[in-house]
Amino acid sequence: EILMVARNLAEVLGGVLELLSTGWKFEEDNKIRKERSEQMINNIENYIQTHVESVFSLRDISDVFGLSQTYICRLFHNYRKQSFKDYITELKIERSKDLLDLDMQIKDVSDYLGYQDPFYFSKVFKRKTGISPSDYKNRGKNDEI
Repeated sequence: EILMVARNLAEVLGGVLELLSTGWKFEEDNKIRKERSEQMINNIENYIQTHVESVFSLRDISDVFGLSQTYICRLFHNYRKQSFKDYITELKIERSKDLLDLDMQIKDVSDYLGYQDPFYFSKVFKRKTGISPSDYKNRGKNDEI
């Protein structure tokens, strides 16, 4: 395009120099954007880990951080190689294990982590861990008898 529009060699060289400088600036801007995105995903993860019991949806995070739901999904996909939903589910299952280890009732764990239905919570727990919450809670108790 520069060659078609330029009237002389000086304009060609000027156009090439402008492209090169714009390319370098573009690369620098990308680096800054990437650093900001990495910081943002870290901030989101820290928030979720501290508020896992009150985070139920993508909208919750979107409202807190003032970011679009699409952008948050893209951050998780690009930087954590998993979906937002899978990340939340894994975190909630790990937290539920801690609570079950403290001998908390399954219904109470389910309620605390925001699951409206304890049966659904049990189904998710079993799908992610391979055992039911009650079997997880009772593992080792049968060995002590």
